[in-house]
Amino acid sequence: MTVTFDANLFGVNSGDEDWASIAQPSWNAGAGKYVFGTDLSGSSVTSKTVGDNIAFSFLVALGSESRARSDMATNLEFKFDNVTTVQSGPFAVAISFSCSYPRTVSVSSDSYDFEDASITDSFSGASTLNQAFFMTLNNGDGASFVLGATLPVTVGWNIQGVTDISLYLQNCDVTHGDTSIAVIKDSCFSDTLNAEPRSSEGLSTSFSFRVFKGKGETAPSQTITCSVVICKDDDDTCGPVSSDGDCPSVSGYDYYAKSV
Repeated sequence: MTVTFDANLFGVNSGDEDWASIAQPSWNAGAGKYVFGTDLSGSSVTSKTVGDNIAFSFLVALGSESRARSDMATNLEFKFDNVTTVQSGPFAVAISFSCSYPRTVSVSSDSYDFEDASITDSFSGASTLNQAFFMTLNNGDGASFVLGATLPVTVGWNIQGVTDISLYLQNCDVTHGDTSIAVIKDSCFSDTLNAEPRSSEGLSTSFSFRVFKGKGETAPSQTITCSVVICKDDDDTCGPVSSDGDCPSVSGYDYYAKSV
């Protein structure tokens, strides 16, 4: 997150500012503007859920002695009728800057090969989305597998230092030729396809399913596409379903709710 702004936004003269926030903009003489940049894990950044988005924000605040066009006293308390207390703020002026991102992100694997035989070649797969989200197949080990074997899948957010946020898988589809099969639907796992959640750690979540092929399909490779939802840990409205009764009723799939 990077912002630039004119000195007039805070009513300061460049070089005379006294920032009273964790965020400390610097003066760029060439551009004639203040600049501040931070990653999402910066100490000045907070986050909250806003509808279907997650918003990351930081506050830029100016100390009361710096503002050129204000003589208002700050950080003082006043009482009226010995009851009501009014406290002026510790800042002359403060502005919050925010960036919002959709909470649901689509992540796909590279195609992986398989054969309907007792032994196949080793494989591994990984994919990134906007250099932030990734998918890893088979723990990245490249171990040999057979049709019908269990395939572990891990989806995660490759970012460091962000806290109080978790992920859950909303939908995961395996595509084989023209056939697309939902191993996870509305956060529920298909018992028919032996799909089940695995342990989650930090900003990653895992599941596994039994490798299968689409009826009548002859393509030697498949891909997996998942939509993952970002949740604030204090948001009780965000998360997978917890009851089988809330799972979609689709003939043949036998979806069930289960969390780790």
